[in-house]
Amino acid sequence: MGKYFGTDGFRGEANVNLTADHAFKVGRFLGWYYTQLKRRSGSDGPARIVIGKDTRRSSYMFEYSLVGGLVASGADAYLLHVTTTPSVAYVVRTDGFDCGIMISASHNPYYDNGIKVINRYGEKLDDATTALIEAYIDGDMVKVEPLQVGAIAFEVSISEIANAREKKISDLDMSVMDDEFLACITSGVGKEFEDLLPEYPFEGGSICRTQYELDCGMVVTEKSMEELRKLCEVCNR
Repeated sequence: MGKYFGTDGFRGEANVNLTADHAFKVGRFLGWYYTQLKRRSGSDGPARIVIGKDTRRSSYMFEYSLVGGLVASGADAYLLHVTTTPSVAYVVRTDGFDCGIMISASHNPYYDNGIKVINRYGEKLDDATTALIEAYIDGDMVKVEPLQVGAIAFEVSISEIANAREKKISDLDMSVMDDEFLACITSGVGKEFEDLLPEYPFEGGSICRTQYELDCGMVVTEKSMEELRKLCEVCNR
């Protein structure tokens, strides 16, 4: 764990130990860093970075602070607005973004917030690059010089995520899953995904003999795990 970034991003109480200035510097560095990577690979275009957020009041402050930093460093910022972390990871990977940023503190209290950086593969940013961000925040790096002013795309549609999965999802056997489990797997991919689930007749809360515990703490049955594996294949995870 670093000075600012822990196991799940840069988290803290909004305006106390996670401030708009922190967010601006994170955006400022990421915009410069990924634009430089593109230059080294022979591309003249700006870095493309997509941002999502949850509904906390401070998320809007951090969103605009990150955008300010990104475009000041010459990157183009794309805003997904209110969405889920897996949605950002999916869009980064499938739409060719250089990286993604999710503003959320998950289950932390409402007054907290967080900044999670996602690489172009839809995975958590590596520790080495995270250490560079922290060094920039602390002023331990050379001055970041932008090549141009970036642009902002205020509306980014992710409805194609649901459209691309609709047929495959409808083939899944939801009858073996209880309400809590379905809430778990659908909460991570957004309302569009949840709307595609077929009607499923069962008694909520029933758990069979063989069970598994997922990373999120959810306990599911062996039959449910079979369907979950199919779901993961649909999501290309």
